[in-house]
Amino acid sequence: MDWISITFWLIGTLIVVLGPLILIHELGHYVFAKLAGVRVEEFGFGFPPRLFKLWYGKGYLEIGSTRVIIPPSLRRPSGLEVGAWVDAITQKQDDGSYLLRRLTVLDPATDDLTLKRELVDDGVRMRGEVTLLEPGTLYSLNWLPLGAFVRMTGEDDPSDPRSLAAQPKRWRVAILAAGAVLNIIVAILLSISVYTSGSPEKWAMMRRWP
Repeated sequence: MDWISITFWLIGTLIVVLGPLILIHELGHYVFAKLAGVRVEEFGFGFPPRLFKLWYGKGYLEIGSTRVIIPPSLRRPSGLEVGAWVDAITQKQDDGSYLLRRLTVLDPATDDLTLKRELVDDGVRMRGEVTLLEPGTLYSLNWLPLGAFVRMTGEDDPSDPRSLAAQPKRWRVAILAAGAVLNIIVAILLSISVYTSGSPEKWAMMRRWP
């Protein structure tokens, strides 16, 4: 076996063995971060550089004082941030909430920044400043196929109430430990599965082996 074959064999082994371990580990962080109310900005399959964005989780924004739900299927335009002016087409739901259908980020230099709310053919048009933004978790696919990663808000900055650093100590410990704990749980479950699915005769022979 030449060195090229050995190199590809080692890379393949790393991907097959370490990939699932890292993915499970990061899932532990992700699940507990969600339970604690920490903002998860991105969950990436593989490691950067990013190949493409898969989808967003459900989010919301506030235009002035009106909250508008951002559905997972809606593409987030560049420049969408708190303080930006937007022109939005929304649809009022039966429960009184507004669901975003289309969104355009306005350019202060060229676009009209007059506050506006009016009925249009396909819903309610709103124009105004974004005062609050929760875009939802970005799920991405990345070039290096080795596990996954979780990007949370504010690991060292407690100024944001939804940052990791702003959570009580018990939640921070739980989030950080969840990855290793989930790895251990999965290892135990796999061991039990392998043991119970094996041939009883073979296990009996192994136990009698001196």
